[in-house]
Amino acid sequence: MYAAPKGPSPRRLPALVAAWGHGTLVLNSVINRAPISVRWYGLSVLKLAAARQARDPYRTSVFTTPVLNAVATWREFVRQSPHHAKPMDETTRANMIHCWWREGVRQALFDLSGIREIKSLGFFAVAVGANPLVRFKLLGGGGRPSNVNTDQQVRLSCQEYDEDSLDSLTLEGIPAPPTLLTCGYSLDAVAEINSVEVRCEYRPEPNAGWRWVIWGEAAGGISEIEQLPLFDIPGPQPARVKSAKRRDAQGQQDAK
Repeated sequence: MYAAPKGPSPRRLPALVAAWGHGTLVLNSVINRAPISVRWYGLSVLKLAAARQARDPYRTSVFTTPVLNAVATWREFVRQSPHHAKPMDETTRANMIHCWWREGVRQALFDLSGIREIKSLGFFAVAVGANPLVRFKLLGGGGRPSNVNTDQQVRLSCQEYDEDSLDSLTLEGIPAPPTLLTCGYSLDAVAEINSVEVRCEYRPEPNAGWRWVIWGEAAGGISEIEQLPLFDIPGPQPARVKSAKRRDAQGQQDAK
């Protein structure tokens, strides 16, 4: 099992090799020299059954109702103020829905235990225990999260975290790299919500991801499991970590 390093930040330590059980932590560094390379082995991308078990208690209150309400609020805004809504593009619509969605999730968290907001990565996310971490996104073409292709987003799609992110996550009670899941929604041509689903993206192995439709026609209204073809997660995958002095600034682009 991974154990969070104690004492000074690894950035200030000389070259170090330490081994735990099934994995090896390698820090190649000279004092005050950056970047360093950190890799944890023996940690798996969370499988569908485990993710469903962790998230199912919060499926309606946190992962479904807030986004349904947020999209309904957008549609009410359009109905009440069509002259204000008309010039807004899809990015603006996604940002507004995301703000209402985020507020709805935060309100739901007040009455729940075992799930909390995480602020370490610079965008809105919640942690279910220490694993998984869940972000909230509009789903674009092919059902994939609609992201600006920043370095951070590319790393996250590979389940990779830089050193600064891991330091911050540790302070928030997540001592090992968590699997990042996406709770996403899709809209039809008239901005009616089609479905809400949970996705696990793992770019290095395209067949090692999965999706769980939790609301909508594809789920038959009863939270059925729907897996993408061949998405049978192989044996343990390394949780990869790449060092960076600073994460990319995300701002409003992460809302879409």
